[in-house]
Order: sequence, then structure tokens, then C-alpha cells
Amino acid sequence: MSGSRAILLIVAGAVSALSLPPIGLWFVWAVTVWFLLGCSAQARSIIQAGLVGLCFGFGYFAAAFHWIGFAFLVDADAYLWMMPFAVGGLSLFMALYWAIAVALAWRVNVLPGFVTVPATLAIAEWLRGHLFTGFPWAAPGLAGDGMGPVLQLASIVGMPGLTLLVLIWAALPFALWQSRGSNRMALSVVAAWLLLLPLSFLWGGHRLSQTSVDANTRPVVRLVQPNVSQDEKWRSDNAAAMFSGLL
Repeated sequence: MSGSRAILLIVAGAVSALSLPPIGLWFVWAVTVWFLLGCSAQARSIIQAGLVGLCFGFGYFAAAFHWIGFAFLVDADAYLWMMPFAVGGLSLFMALYWAIAVALAWRVNVLPGFVTVPATLAIAEWLRGHLFTGFPWAAPGLAGDGMGPVLQLASIVGMPGLTLLVLIWAALPFALWQSRGSNRMALSVVAAWLLLLPLSFLWGGHRLSQTSVDANTRPVVRLVQPNVSQDEKWRSDNAAAMFSGLL
């Protein structure tokens, strides 16, 4: 794989992170997944396929985890040099899950890539949230937050299922393009998956409309923001004052 393609994959992965809250541009997946599927289909070996997933995943997680770097700005003179290693290292480790997923999808090669890649990525995301105590931040299924009532599907399929659905929906434009001129059965399957999106929207809207909350019995939740600066929060002599303020 050429260096220019690797860079484009990293950029495509980073753009995919725009689907996450609070931005919520869920439709960017349709473009970036197209590029991911195209590159994985052109891979000549399982190593190349794994590198495709690694580059795409690295860009995605680096953008999604950028907020971790803010902690190193508290005392930038002393800690700023650690930022790229912390954010980059974590992103690279998380991207290994996606590398294995894309490589596995390429190796199986039984079903079309627009089916196997979303499936293996969804499995990889479930594993990422459970192995080594789990780190489930920034799952692609969070794009559902920007899809309005569609997010209600999480009550049935959970975040792993929502991740699978988001990636399959994102892969459908590529699937339609790849299935052009093929048999009607393939096109029918793609059309059915496309139809599922507006149906999910309607079902989610109906579910929300049927939800009523009694103001007298609903739980009361109070959120308290300590608003303590980073350079003061770890001083033990401030503990009593901070606790008193919160109380």
C-alpha cells in the first residue's frame, strides 16, 4: 500500500469521527466507508488488508480521542511532549482491533465486503469494549445520536448492534454501486436494508411518543460541577474545602 493511500485512509478515518456527539454528522460514514471498502477490496494480501484497517482506525481514534490530550495542557512546559505519545499510542492500540477485523473480512471472502467488513468491525468493537477490562469509547454506533429516533434501536440491539447497523447502512451506497448489473436478489437485499433506515426512524419516533413520565414519580438527578482547576484538585490540603463546597 502506497504512502499516499495510507494518509488518505487516516484522513478518512478522522473524518468519520465527525459522526460522534456533539457534532453528529452521521452521514459522513457513507463516504468514508466507501473508501475503506474500496481499499480493502484492492488489498493483495491479508497484511495489506490489515494495514487498511489499521490506518483507517488510527485516524478515527486519533480524532475521537483528541480530548485526552487536553490533560497535557495543564502544565504544557512539562508535559506537552507526552501528548502525541499518549493520544497516538492509545489510538494505535485501538486501531489494532480494526486491523484484525478488516484482515479477517478479507480472508473469509465468502460474502461481499460490504457485508463482512461491517460485521467483523462490529465484533471487533464488542471485543474492544470487553477485553482487558474494556475501552468502549467512541463506538461507531454513537453516530445514532445524530440520527434522531433511530437511536431508539439501542433499546433492542444495544450499542454493538447499533454499530453494526450504522456500518451496514453506511456501506449500502458502495453495495449499490458494486451490485449494478448483477442479479435482482442482491439488489433486493440492498434495497431492504435501505428501507430499514426510514422504518427505524418511524418506529423510534413512535416509541418516543408513547413514553410518558409522571412528574411526581420520576427520579430526581442532580449533577454537581466542582469547577476545581487541575493544579488545585490534587492538593490534599484542599480536600476538606472541596468536599464542603460540593456538599
